[in-house]
Amino acid sequence: MRQVPRLRSCGSLVGSTAATRCRSLRWWHLTIPQGKRIKVYEGAGCPDCRGTRYLGRSGIFETVPVDDAIKPLIIEQADSQRIKREAVKNGMRTLRQSALKKLAEGVTTFEEVVRVTTL
Repeated sequence: MRQVPRLRSCGSLVGSTAATRCRSLRWWHLTIPQGKRIKVYEGAGCPDCRGTRYLGRSGIFETVPVDDAIKPLIIEQADSQRIKREAVKNGMRTLRQSALKKLAEGVTTFEEVVRVTTL
């Protein structure tokens, strides 16, 4: 689990981000399905948030469901990358995908997604 700053309501809608713009940021491995758009929020802040635009934090999670495909890998002590690949193939949401969901919901900003999910 990691935390991203929660954007206050004083943040304003900047505009939509086309998938082509986000695909240009491939080295962050942050992609949006082709043809999709997300709303990006930012703002100048207010006195309540001391001009930071943020108040509080929101958690982003990466949980591995131990199902019939994962259990044998754990038993044979497979490396973590192999377990993660199998889990993602079976529908697990990665930390980065969880953060992008928060971005699409208007909970946090693109800069925070990049900061928190980049190694």
